[in-house]
Amino acid sequence: MLWGFLNDLSVMMDLSLISINIPGLASIIQGILLNMIYMDLLYTGSWLTPYLEARDIDDSGEQQTDISLNEYFGQSGFSSMTSIKNLGSSFVYILAFSGIMLLYLLVLFLSLYSKV
Repeated sequence: MLWGFLNDLSVMMDLSLISINIPGLASIIQGILLNMIYMDLLYTGSWLTPYLEARDIDDSGEQQTDISLNEYFGQSGFSSMTSIKNLGSSFVYILAFSGIMLLYLLVLFLSLYSKV
């Protein structure tokens, strides 16, 4: 049963990448389920996106506009052409996991070569 549910969720993620218009209530339900699938528990749209937008300044000092690739990607939650903004909490999870792994490898390296 769990594997069937995960299979259905993966189909929903793939469906959001196909350029079709999803009508009314189905679009709202799909948006809620996609937020659950993407595990956006940290709500990075409220604190990470403004930080990244502050860095989107061109040579003349003006703010660059960041839009989705097309309207279907925008409806599916990919509202930016920058992958870091689209990843959201997943980007923070990847950074945290990478930091923990680097710290683990550093401790392992130091413990092997610092025999007292």
